[in-house]
Amino acid sequence: MFFIDGRGTLIKVRTFGNIVIFDIVGSTSDTELTQQNNLEPLLREIEECYRSNHRQIIINLEKVLRIDHDTVVKLLMKQSSREGLSIRFYGMQSRVEHALKSAGLFSALQVYQSQRDAVQSFS
Repeated sequence: MFFIDGRGTLIKVRTFGNIVIFDIVGSTSDTELTQQNNLEPLLREIEECYRSNHRQIIINLEKVLRIDHDTVVKLLMKQSSREGLSIRFYGMQSRVEHALKSAGLFSALQVYQSQRDAVQSFS
């Protein structure tokens, strides 16, 4: 399954056992995960997963070059407002990591180097 935001960013949704993985795949070389770009469709899909009793979520950031502050805050709020929902990230590029560390947000996220590490973190 996949969906496309209003600016053409493709977000693929796949499962690995009970875990739902969102692959953010840009249609250009400047893929963003931002409030203006593709946050709302992603939040809707996470909510749908939660309602379907899929509470383990992984977001693949390998292709993402920028995440804004509001996006991180909204993802953290979504996680904290839904009992049992757990969101992990993997594949974060160093420039994104640096920006989140500078903003004091990185330590609030569960970030892993690989999909395998992120999946194993749920066991």
